[in-house]
Amino acid sequence: MSYYQPPHPEKLLERAVAAHQNGQFGQAENIYKKLLKSFPEHPSINAYMGHALKAQGKYESSISAYQLSVKHDP
Repeated sequence: MSYYQPPHPEKLLERAVAAHQNGQFGQAENIYKKLLKSFPEHPSINAYMGHALKAQGKYESSISAYQLSVKHDP
């Protein structure tokens, strides 16, 4: 019997970064959100989220993501 296994976090991050680099900021944001559910204090993921949000003009949310990033890795 085969069981569903979610993608490994590193693979998800690779997909998010690829989407981000291709200008697919909404898709990248959605993947970052999934990753942040498991790793809410991860500074790099929060920073990437900040970049994706900023690129979409979601400035207040991007500031919050950047603040979380710096909080967990000053």
